[in-house]
Amino acid sequence: FVNVSPYEFTGWRDETRSWKTTCYLHAGLNPTDTYVVKGPDALDFLARATVTNMDNFEVGRIKHGVCCDSRGRVVVDGVMMRTAEDEVTTYWLMPLVDFALATKRYGDYDVTGEVLTGKVYLFQIGGPTSIDVLERACGEDLRDIGHLRFRASSIAGHAVRICRVGMAGTLAYEVHGPIEDAIDVYQAIWEAGQPLGMR
Repeated sequence: FVNVSPYEFTGWRDETRSWKTTCYLHAGLNPTDTYVVKGPDALDFLARATVTNMDNFEVGRIKHGVCCDSRGRVVVDGVMMRTAEDEVTTYWLMPLVDFALATKRYGDYDVTGEVLTGKVYLFQIGGPTSIDVLERACGEDLRDIGHLRFRASSIAGHAVRICRVGMAGTLAYEVHGPIEDAIDVYQAIWEAGQPLGMR
């Protein structure tokens, strides 16, 4: 295995400071384990497969999904996004949710699963100027997106999903879309971020 990604671009101090002073663009989580649960029982199945409360899980909301064993120990955790009334897109919950659905481990639910790993991308943009960069890239106001919420937009003529997800107490976002658009979208975000000090 050869790592073809550089560990640093401008130096670790400068890059680390960007989290607090400007912003950064990160693509290192690709490919991300992505699995879609779809069907009328999607929420019921995920309520059984995780210990996450499915109340108030409306379309456009993000929740932390935690899967535990019978003794309450965390087996895997990740993110769940309610992408439609009968659909939840999960990240990092594989292979548990895929296995549980295929083996009917938690019962027979009216749902299907689809692996999207490698077919989609996920970019992270974090730091105080991240909202300004994304608004420049999208050409629209994105300040209506609350924490752990998402909505559709477009970058470089491609449909994207903008997610507000900051995990470390700072302003942060993710941009999701189909893998064939990844290079165009990345380049547009990078160019929009240059006048604002993006690293």
